[in-house]
Amino acid sequence: MWNRGTKRNIEPRPLSNIVFKKPKQGENLLDDFNVNAPGFRDTPMYCFSQELRTALEQSPLLHLFELKETTINKSFVSKPAVKENIPKDHEQECSLWKHTRKIRITASSASKVPIKETTDCTNFIREHLHPKFVGDKFTKHGQESEIAAKEYLLSNGYHVLEKGTYVSPEENWLS
Repeated sequence: MWNRGTKRNIEPRPLSNIVFKKPKQGENLLDDFNVNAPGFRDTPMYCFSQELRTALEQSPLLHLFELKETTINKSFVSKPAVKENIPKDHEQECSLWKHTRKIRITASSASKVPIKETTDCTNFIREHLHPKFVGDKFTKHGQESEIAAKEYLLSNGYHVLEKGTYVSPEENWLS
């Protein structure tokens, strides 16, 4: 339904609730506009980090999280003090900065997350974990000019704050 708010339109209607018929002339098509049948998801959703940990302990995927020296292990088992160090690494060239962003949903990648449950997420996962984009002339120009831009702002009385990646303590998969 076009122009329908997301509060009611979070999930698609089940196929059994969709009526496939040709409307008669003069028939009001919006009679059941506010009918909202709940969708069926087979992918679990967790509101808190502890819920995810509990579910993973009973999951066949647990051994992937236990592999030492992997990014997924570091992000999953790191203590809050370690997570506080991640924002201190501001440089995009830093391997920690790159690795922490790789496994998390960032503002840059949030719009690419598949929303419909029927959408195959294989392409998103492949592109998110192994992106093909390595930069273009615009990103190269931005990286080369960043220091000069900071110096210009500082010389004109502006206060420049170095910001890194913020990792939510409750939702470790967000950055």
